[in-house]
Amino acid sequence: KLERMEPYFIEHEGRDLFIQNCTPCHSSRYIYLQPDFPRKTWQAEVTKMIEKFGAQIDSSNINKLVDYLAMIKGK
Repeated sequence: KLERMEPYFIEHEGRDLFIQNCTPCHSSRYIYLQPDFPRKTWQAEVTKMIEKFGAQIDSSNINKLVDYLAMIKGK
């Protein structure tokens, strides 16, 4: 049996928000395999998660979360 390796996301401001808000619904592998999006696309994705899927992300944390996503998976 092959061992399944989970990606590790670097320590940086916003990582805890990312872990708390994204990984309850999305596996780290799913996020890791996403294309490298520009920041505006990550902004739209986070907004969609809040408005359409009810993600409970405090408005004061949205920019930090988007910044982290753009850093780890951005263009």
